[in-house]
Amino acid sequence: MIKYYLKTASRSFLKNKTSATINIIGLAIALLTVMNINNWIQHEVSYDNMHNDSDLIYRLAIGDKQESIVTISPAVKTKILNNIPEIQTSVRLFRRNFTGNKTKVSYKNRVFTNDELVYTDENFFSIFSFPLIKGNKEGIFEKPNSVLITQETAQKYFGSADPIGKTLMVEGKELLMVTGVFKSLPANSHFHFDMLVSMKSFPRGNIDEIGFGSGYIFHTYIKVHKNSNTSVLLGKIEEQIAKLNLSYDWKPKFFLQPIKEIHLYSHGEREFEANSDITMVYIFASIGFLVLFIASINYVNLTTAYSFRRAKEIGIRKTIGAERGQLIVGFLIESLLTVISSLILAFLLNEFAKPLISNVAGIDLEILQSSKWIGKIILFTFGLGIVIGLIPAAILSKISPVSLIKDNQNPASNRFDFKNLLLTAQFCITILLIFGTIIINNQMSFVKDKKLGYDKEKVLVLNIGYRDFEQNREAFKQSLLENHNISNVTSLSQLPSNIQFGEFVDLPDESKFASAYMSIDKDFFNTMAVSIINGKDRIENVDIDNNIDFSKMENRFVVNKSFLKKMGVPEQEALNQKIRIRHGNMIPGPIIGVIEDFHFQSLHSPITPLVLEFDPREYQHILVKLQTDDVQNTISFIEQEWAKVAGNLPFEYYFLDDAYNNLYKTESQFGALVLSFSIISIIIGAVGLFGLSLFYIERKIKEIGIRKVLGASIPNLYLILTKNFAKWIILASIIIWPLGYYLMNKWLENFAYHIDISIMPFVISTFVSLAITLIIVSWQSIKAANTNPVESLRNE
Repeated sequence: MIKYYLKTASRSFLKNKTSATINIIGLAIALLTVMNINNWIQHEVSYDNMHNDSDLIYRLAIGDKQESIVTISPAVKTKILNNIPEIQTSVRLFRRNFTGNKTKVSYKNRVFTNDELVYTDENFFSIFSFPLIKGNKEGIFEKPNSVLITQETAQKYFGSADPIGKTLMVEGKELLMVTGVFKSLPANSHFHFDMLVSMKSFPRGNIDEIGFGSGYIFHTYIKVHKNSNTSVLLGKIEEQIAKLNLSYDWKPKFFLQPIKEIHLYSHGEREFEANSDITMVYIFASIGFLVLFIASINYVNLTTAYSFRRAKEIGIRKTIGAERGQLIVGFLIESLLTVISSLILAFLLNEFAKPLISNVAGIDLEILQSSKWIGKIILFTFGLGIVIGLIPAAILSKISPVSLIKDNQNPASNRFDFKNLLLTAQFCITILLIFGTIIINNQMSFVKDKKLGYDKEKVLVLNIGYRDFEQNREAFKQSLLENHNISNVTSLSQLPSNIQFGEFVDLPDESKFASAYMSIDKDFFNTMAVSIINGKDRIENVDIDNNIDFSKMENRFVVNKSFLKKMGVPEQEALNQKIRIRHGNMIPGPIIGVIEDFHFQSLHSPITPLVLEFDPREYQHILVKLQTDDVQNTISFIEQEWAKVAGNLPFEYYFLDDAYNNLYKTESQFGALVLSFSIISIIIGAVGLFGLSLFYIERKIKEIGIRKVLGASIPNLYLILTKNFAKWIILASIIIWPLGYYLMNKWLENFAYHIDISIMPFVISTFVSLAITLIIVSWQSIKAANTNPVESLRNE
């Protein structure tokens, strides 16, 4: 029996080559899309699952799920967490490079810079389950000056030599002995590092006391006992805080973030790395479904539309005794053969497209596409074949033998006009994706072109956060200014495009609030073209002594308009107001200048208070403003001057506008993916539309001949043949525009500054859909309209 069904299905494929080919190609592209969307989703939801008992691991943060700071004071572990019985253990992580600076690491005569050097407690492995390929986890951090490094770092420093026992020098002062090597850290971890150092080697003083100043820069994780009540645990943290004998009021609001939720749900200040969002998962899951839905619509529409060619075959089979169930099984086998052929083609396409897909999606497909993954795809494909085969099978098998045999009309045409509804749904999806692509592209153009309040163009960024560079910094700046291609040079602590860290500010009336903070020199304002509203003369006359006793340093501050608004002081009364920031020597100092607000974070965030200070100890970067198109030669000059003062420190640079654009890397990737899916949906829809229009015009061929005999012109015939498709596009637009507006407006709400949705994206998305449809239909319509009426009516 199976052999008979397979033979019948094969004959059907050969007899209906056009519709079979269209179905296979459309479903193959859809399956390719779904496979890779599934890969991406599985990657996103798998973050931090590699740790043993990951359901018991939390990160302690301040605030709530909407607004949070994900780093806390290091003393919270020793003064509070160690006293709570529900907590098995806790561990701290401190990023040495948390302000974006580089760390100088040397081995013998070779010097490297390392992006991520992290300090941690000796019980790191009691919470995290990263495997070691060299070394013993037990007691590995009990001794100070011990360091674990990743495979990649070991290769970079030591080549093929055994790194265990070798000594690294950090910043020319700290000796660290390699005691272990990590296996390459998994991509689906929410934090990564190159070097992991014992907290006993922490270089910045006592971390076991809750101080009055800064210190909220430690990521702290806990592992609770099974069945622990987190609400009770948080209550006990509050009880422990109340027991502390502090000289000031300290009442932080802590909350717990499950480690497996950090990547998709946490978007607080001072994240280890940029996280994704659960909304993205929902969006791409929906897109995958919609693309597959379009391909399924093609199959159902084409199968039912072309059923007239098999009408007599089905009628005869029913007349000689074929039962409805047998016919349904036959149609299901045809649909299964179609999807199996599509799956094979999808696998072949996937092999060729892997590099492109990996680049666009940002994931390693080789790692994700395991044998288990292939098994799931095969099962899914069989299920799809059954689902999309049931509808035409149920329709065609239900029609009576008499109606099947008595004429050559489509037996499903009167009983199943559902294909027009499906065609409209297909147009809805395509228009929605095109509309979304336009809105995303317009917003990203808005982001790139928006006036930020500072000039980011042709600004070269150099990392100077090395201790042995401090004495040569001013000499280096002066040497650069001798080049006529360089207009300005400034030193600062953080990049103005993304100021991540702030301080609490105490006001004269003893009130306080949080403010973003950056240390600058007086050349910052001219270099970055930041507008000074008040106090320009005082700013230009600031004298910075690099050798002054830190404890006696005079603190002077420049603030933005948002700072004064928060402070409640008019601009004209701001100068000489004394404030204190909980940083440095914490000596109160006067406000000597007021500047216009500028965007010092991404456009996701509104402009908030900002305080600038002149503290040379904090400088991590030099910004070089170029005034030439001869960029390469100017960079070569800067490199030569660097070599004169930096010794063997590597010369590394990038441009500020690139750093700014990187703030929107996720959105740019999202836009690229939506564009890709829009193109895919258009291709699938176009392929299906080609087949459907071919059928439609084939059924109209005799009507066309009669109309031509009666005097109809080619333009009139073209209009008759194309208006049927055009009306469904117009209907789809009316249906989808409100939904498109709602969805994209919700997406734009992620930006504090964004475009307004105008009528044009709606019009363009509809016009593009209409144009593509008319192009596809036109070729066949014009060909049919030009056919000799004698040929059209020959068989009548």
